[in-house]
Amino acid sequence: MDIIIPTANNLEQKNYSLYFTLRSVLAQSITSQIFVVANGSQTDYEKLRKKLNNEFGSLVNILNGSKREKNISYARNLGVRAGKSEKIVFMDDDTILGNNTVLEQVDDTLNREDFYCGAYRFWTHPNWSDCIKADMQINQVRHILKAKSFLPQSVERLSGKQSFSQFTYIGNFGGIRRSVLKNIEGFDESFCGWTYQDTDLMMRLCVQGYRYELMSHDGLYVYHLSHAVDKSKYRAVNKSKYRSKQQKFGKRLNVNHFFGIYDDEKFELIEPFNQ
Repeated sequence: MDIIIPTANNLEQKNYSLYFTLRSVLAQSITSQIFVVANGSQTDYEKLRKKLNNEFGSLVNILNGSKREKNISYARNLGVRAGKSEKIVFMDDDTILGNNTVLEQVDDTLNREDFYCGAYRFWTHPNWSDCIKADMQINQVRHILKAKSFLPQSVERLSGKQSFSQFTYIGNFGGIRRSVLKNIEGFDESFCGWTYQDTDLMMRLCVQGYRYELMSHDGLYVYHLSHAVDKSKYRAVNKSKYRSKQQKFGKRLNVNHFFGIYDDEKFELIEPFNQ
């Protein structure tokens, strides 16, 4: 199994969440090829490569994604090309797997499903880094985070719709078969920065009828290590692009039904696109 983790300027953040993300992967009951894609500047790549080599040695492969800085779709696709496994897992650099058998469950599920995401996503309080130390065992870290986390169920202020931030989209933490990802041509690199890349990929997968399961149905969960991030400059342009792609398909993904939350039974997973 290939694990692909894009990151940008993680070392400049107070919390250095990537360190704990990697430790939660390395503690899993099955071994994987880990690809960290440094998606900041060239300087960021050099700093990260040196630090990860010192801390993890050959256990982690570090790729230079600075050619298209902070383009997370490019970084994920670059990681895919570096790997060889038929089973691919995407993770964010601020995600800790909930226990040591999570990837074993992902591996088993991808034997029969095309893709797999939607784990419960517990968000930590902003002061999480004040409560854990680098030399703590990963299970001890999880125990502390459990007391410092919550499962959000929020409504977006402007639209009045659920945000579904209590689940992982496929890029936050999700698995997919390589052959399936190749068929739909991977993540769309024309999206800027962050936001909507995951939703777009999930829409294309569902429109083409690929099979999926929700990790939450199997009790899988992760901890999201909270940190400040400004996505506002990407949101409007990416939302417009995503809308244009739905219009081109003539279909839209009903995210409410993707995650299995039904507030109106007349809705379907894939609906006709209406202006």
